[in-house]
Amino acid sequence: MKCPHCREGNLFLYKNPFNLKKFDKMPEFCTVCNQSFFPEVGFYYGAMYMSYMLSIAIVVPIFFLWWLIFGFELIPMLTVISFTLIILKPVVYRYSRMLWIYITVPFDKEGKNKSV
Repeated sequence: MKCPHCREGNLFLYKNPFNLKKFDKMPEFCTVCNQSFFPEVGFYYGAMYMSYMLSIAIVVPIFFLWWLIFGFELIPMLTVISFTLIILKPVVYRYSRMLWIYITVPFDKEGKNKSV
C-alpha cells in the first residue's frame, strides 16, 4: 500500500482497513514524491473492475471448498459467501485501488522526481 511512483509514501492515511470510518481516506498527493493519487476526475472507476476480479478470486475457492465438504446446499453457501465478501470489503476496496493506480502510474527507478 505504497505510492506507485516512489514506493515509499503511504497510499492510504490509516493503516487499519477495518476502521470503517476511515478505511477509504487517501491523501491527494504522495508525501515523499508529490505524485498525485487522483490524476483525473473519476480515475478510480477502473478500480471497480479490479474489485470484481478480486471478489471472484475470493468466491470461487470458497464455492468449491463448500461444495466438496458439504455438497451443494444453496442457502448456507450463499450465506457464507456473502458474509465473507462483506467482511473483506474494506480489504478488497483498498487492493483494487492499489492495483489500479499501480497499473497506470509508472515506477521511478532512479528516484529523480523526489521532492524532499
